[in-house]
Amino acid sequence: MRTKRNGFTVIELMIYVVIAGILAAIAIPNFIALQNRAKDKITRSNMHMVQLACEHYAIQNDGVYSCRAEDIVPFVPPSLKNPWNGKSAEVVFLGHAPADRPFGKGTLIVHPRTVNGVDTGGYVVRGVGFDGTLMSLQLTDAGPDTTHSDYYRDFSG
Repeated sequence: MRTKRNGFTVIELMIYVVIAGILAAIAIPNFIALQNRAKDKITRSNMHMVQLACEHYAIQNDGVYSCRAEDIVPFVPPSLKNPWNGKSAEVVFLGHAPADRPFGKGTLIVHPRTVNGVDTGGYVVRGVGFDGTLMSLQLTDAGPDTTHSDYYRDFSG
Protein backbone atom coordinates (compact mmCIF):
# COMPACT_ATOMS: atom_id res chain seq x y z
CA MET A 1 0.00 0.00 0.00
CA ARG A 2 1.33 3.47 -0.98
CA THR A 3 1.19 6.47 1.22
CA LYS A 4 0.06 9.85 -0.15
CA ARG A 5 2.95 12.20 -0.96
CA ASN A 6 2.88 15.76 0.38
CA GLY A 7 5.14 18.35 -1.28
CA PHE A 8 7.72 18.25 -4.06
CA THR A 9 10.92 16.28 -4.46
CA VAL A 10 14.27 18.03 -4.60
CA ILE A 11 14.57 17.27 -8.34
CA GLU A 12 11.20 18.86 -9.06
CA LEU A 13 12.14 21.99 -7.10
CA MET A 14 15.48 22.26 -8.95
CA ILE A 15 13.70 22.03 -12.31
CA TYR A 16 11.30 24.80 -11.32
CA VAL A 17 14.18 27.01 -10.18
CA VAL A 18 16.08 26.43 -13.45
CA ILE A 19 12.99 27.26 -15.53
CA ALA A 20 12.39 30.44 -13.50
CA GLY A 21 16.05 31.42 -13.98
CA ILE A 22 15.85 30.96 -17.74
CA LEU A 23 12.68 33.05 -17.93
CA ALA A 24 14.28 35.79 -15.82
CA ALA A 25 17.41 35.76 -18.03
CA ILE A 26 15.18 36.39 -21.04
CA ALA A 27 12.86 38.97 -19.45
CA ILE A 28 15.23 41.21 -17.46
CA PRO A 29 17.34 42.49 -20.42
CA ASN A 30 14.16 43.24 -22.37
CA PHE A 31 12.71 45.10 -19.40
CA ILE A 32 15.90 47.18 -19.00
CA ALA A 33 15.92 48.01 -22.72
CA LEU A 34 12.28 49.05 -22.47
CA GLN A 35 13.09 51.40 -19.57
CA ASN A 36 15.94 53.00 -21.56
CA ARG A 37 13.69 53.54 -24.58
CA ALA A 38 11.06 55.12 -22.32
CA LYS A 39 13.66 57.50 -20.85
CA ASP A 40 14.78 58.44 -24.38
CA LYS A 41 11.14 59.25 -25.19
CA ILE A 42 10.94 61.47 -22.10
CA THR A 43 14.13 63.24 -23.26
CA ARG A 44 12.49 63.80 -26.66
CA SER A 45 9.42 65.18 -24.91
CA ASN A 46 11.64 67.55 -22.93
CA MET A 47 13.28 68.63 -26.20
CA HIS A 48 9.83 69.46 -27.55
CA MET A 49 9.02 71.51 -24.44
CA VAL A 50 12.23 73.53 -24.94
CA GLN A 51 11.32 74.04 -28.59
CA LEU A 52 7.92 75.36 -27.52
CA ALA A 53 9.63 77.71 -25.06
CA CYS A 54 11.88 79.04 -27.86
CA GLU A 55 8.87 79.46 -30.14
CA HIS A 56 6.93 81.21 -27.35
CA TYR A 57 9.80 83.67 -26.89
CA ALA A 58 9.93 84.29 -30.66
CA ILE A 59 6.18 84.89 -30.85
CA GLN A 60 6.42 87.54 -28.14
CA ASN A 61 9.44 89.17 -29.84
CA ASP A 62 8.21 89.60 -33.43
CA GLY A 63 9.63 86.30 -34.70
CA VAL A 64 13.17 86.90 -33.43
CA TYR A 65 14.78 83.92 -31.71
CA SER A 66 17.14 84.35 -28.80
CA CYS A 67 20.43 82.52 -28.30
CA ARG A 68 20.60 83.59 -24.65
CA ALA A 69 19.49 81.15 -21.99
CA GLU A 70 18.22 83.96 -19.77
CA ASP A 71 15.60 84.84 -22.39
CA ILE A 72 14.23 81.31 -22.80
CA VAL A 73 14.39 79.93 -19.25
CA PRO A 74 11.23 81.77 -18.05
CA PHE A 75 9.25 79.93 -20.74
CA VAL A 76 10.59 76.45 -19.86
CA PRO A 77 8.25 74.60 -17.47
CA PRO A 78 9.87 74.23 -14.03
CA SER A 79 8.60 70.65 -13.85
CA LEU A 80 10.98 69.52 -16.63
CA LYS A 81 12.93 66.58 -15.17
CA ASN A 82 15.93 64.64 -16.42
CA PRO A 83 14.62 61.06 -16.70
CA TRP A 84 18.06 59.57 -16.00
CA ASN A 85 18.70 61.15 -12.61
CA GLY A 86 15.33 62.65 -11.57
CA LYS A 87 16.78 66.15 -11.13
CA SER A 88 15.73 69.26 -13.04
CA ALA A 89 16.59 68.99 -16.72
CA GLU A 90 19.76 70.81 -17.74
CA VAL A 91 19.32 73.10 -20.74
CA VAL A 92 22.59 74.19 -22.38
CA PHE A 93 22.69 77.07 -24.88
CA LEU A 94 25.66 76.98 -27.26
CA GLY A 95 26.75 79.53 -29.82
CA HIS A 96 27.54 76.72 -32.29
CA ALA A 97 26.71 73.10 -32.99
CA PRO A 98 27.98 70.78 -30.22
CA ALA A 99 31.38 69.27 -30.83
CA ASP A 100 33.06 66.58 -28.74
CA ARG A 101 32.14 68.08 -25.37
CA PRO A 102 30.68 65.31 -23.25
CA PHE A 103 27.16 65.96 -22.04
CA GLY A 104 25.31 63.89 -19.45
CA LYS A 105 22.34 61.73 -20.38
CA GLY A 106 19.14 63.73 -20.65
CA THR A 107 20.92 67.08 -21.20
CA LEU A 108 19.06 69.36 -23.61
CA ILE A 109 21.19 71.41 -26.03
CA VAL A 110 19.99 74.43 -28.00
CA HIS A 111 22.22 75.90 -30.70
CA PRO A 112 21.81 78.06 -33.84
CA ARG A 113 20.74 76.35 -37.05
CA THR A 114 23.50 76.47 -39.64
CA VAL A 115 23.65 75.36 -43.26
CA ASN A 116 27.17 74.93 -44.66
CA GLY A 117 28.53 76.91 -41.71
CA VAL A 118 26.16 79.86 -42.23
CA ASP A 119 23.76 80.78 -39.43
CA THR A 120 20.22 80.76 -40.85
CA GLY A 121 18.70 82.50 -37.83
CA GLY A 122 16.88 79.51 -36.39
CA TYR A 123 17.87 76.96 -33.79
CA VAL A 124 18.21 73.23 -33.27
CA VAL A 125 17.18 71.42 -30.10
CA ARG A 126 19.14 68.27 -29.27
CA GLY A 127 19.04 65.83 -26.39
CA VAL A 128 21.53 63.26 -25.13
CA GLY A 129 20.10 59.76 -25.22
CA PHE A 130 20.84 56.49 -23.44
CA ASP A 131 24.09 55.68 -25.22
CA GLY A 132 25.36 59.27 -25.30
CA THR A 133 24.30 60.00 -28.87
CA LEU A 134 22.68 63.32 -29.73
CA MET A 135 19.03 63.13 -30.74
CA SER A 136 17.85 66.04 -32.89
CA LEU A 137 14.41 67.53 -32.90
CA GLN A 138 13.55 67.88 -36.56
CA LEU A 139 11.52 70.94 -37.39
CA THR A 140 9.24 71.24 -40.39
CA ASP A 141 11.36 71.11 -43.51
CA ALA A 142 10.38 73.30 -46.45
CA GLY A 143 12.16 70.93 -48.84
CA PRO A 144 15.47 69.16 -49.39
CA ASP A 145 17.18 72.11 -51.13
CA THR A 146 16.13 74.92 -48.80
CA THR A 147 18.18 76.56 -46.06
CA HIS A 148 15.16 77.48 -43.91
CA SER A 149 16.30 81.12 -44.08
CA ASP A 150 12.83 82.21 -45.25
CA TYR A 151 11.13 80.45 -42.36
CA TYR A 152 13.56 81.75 -39.74
CA ARG A 153 14.15 85.26 -41.07
CA ASP A 154 13.97 88.25 -38.77
CA PHE A 155 10.49 89.75 -39.02
CA SER A 156 11.35 92.79 -36.94
CA GLY A 157 11.71 95.04 -39.91
